Amino acid sequence: MRFFEDFKIMDGLSVHLWPTDKFRSVHLQVFLHNPLSDDTVTFNNLLSAVLTRGTAGYPETRQFNTRLDELYGAAVSYAVSRRGERGLLSLWAGMADIETDGMSPVRVLSGLLSSVMFDPARSAEGLLRQDYISQEKSGIANDMAALRDDKDAWADFRLCANMCKDEPYGIHPYGDDALLKSIGPEPLTSWWTGVMPGFPADIFAVGDFDMVEALEEIERAFKGRINGGSDPGPASCGMPSAKEASFITEGADTVQVKLAIGWRAPTNWADDNYPSHALANHIFGQYSQSRLFMNVREREGMAYSVGSRIEPTKGLVFAHAGIDAAKKDRAIEVVLAEQRALAAGNVTEKELNEAKKSMALGIRMSADSPAALCGREMTGIVNKRRFTPEEAVSRIFDVTAEEVAKAASSWSLDTVFALMPEDSKKGAKP
Repeated sequence: MRFFEDFKIMDGLSVHLWPTDKFRSVHLQVFLHNPLSDDTVTFNNLLSAVLTRGTAGYPETRQFNTRLDELYGAAVSYAVSRRGERGLLSLWAGMADIETDGMSPVRVLSGLLSSVMFDPARSAEGLLRQDYISQEKSGIANDMAALRDDKDAWADFRLCANMCKDEPYGIHPYGDDALLKSIGPEPLTSWWTGVMPGFPADIFAVGDFDMVEALEEIERAFKGRINGGSDPGPASCGMPSAKEASFITEGADTVQVKLAIGWRAPTNWADDNYPSHALANHIFGQYSQSRLFMNVREREGMAYSVGSRIEPTKGLVFAHAGIDAAKKDRAIEVVLAEQRALAAGNVTEKELNEAKKSMALGIRMSADSPAALCGREMTGIVNKRRFTPEEAVSRIFDVTAEEVAKAASSWSLDTVFALMPEDSKKGAKP
């Protein structure tokens, strides 16, 4: 079953429609592609936060929220994310599947999201509002501080920053702090009017609508406002594997050691061998019956938390663990040993089948959320190969134990990072 019907409106603007009565709501989402850089992440985070504060018709945030309530509890939100080295600025709107003033939900949402993006609240001089900019800059600064205070997330970021220090993927998820502080109404308005419209766009709609009407409404709302002429660059810069792994420690105000380890895997979402790498990662540490969970946490009793994940566009595998400082070296030894054992091929049939069933459940669950399904489709679009959930499940079930071992054996250890309590770091080994 193919979920979305695809329509190319023009170069740089595509629409993907899934008419379905599965949900009691309608979901409309715009993804804007851009090169991943400090500039794009910083400006896009601030811009999307400011745009969602109000429109020209409802310039005060309280007025705008009241209008959303009138639309049967409609919601507008945003995210700035990445797929490998491809930045994505996403804005979406959703509402109950109920007509409003004789207008279908897809018409209402098309107009609403277009107003948010292209007719926001502005000052008398036509600039984006200083008060909203100041408030949202403060909010992003708080998000930056919260990331640093979340030691698991901070260790994950510092691993990426060290591992990918010469690649865009290593930049901060909220952008550059100094640049953020410098942005005022003029540069942000210039970004909104001069840069954002050039980002190529994919627009998704999910709900019980007429496809012809939906396409007409989306085209009317966005064509001519998105020109999509800029080049978002490659999704992955394809760095070679490190000749020798790096071992890095940093100090922090933390009780536990936060361990983060990264490998480079020669694969990505579009490759025929990607399912074997994804399944290898699942067996390694992705779920509650994984090797890291069962052996590092349960058998060895040395980790408060442990797991792994795979980045599907760049082909990166990450493992993490929260441990006592005295157990750091042993924990590193066990995690690396589990990866080597997986590569050696001692995968049982039971272990393989349980992991496949767990992965299949997670993949199928993506079809139960319009936002999750749209996000999954975007991963396919960025990587130029798309799969329905059932096609993805079929690919997973076709993987053999030998292919799992072959995939794991190709992972190249790149960086071992430990975020240490300040006291223990003084005597820590590098």
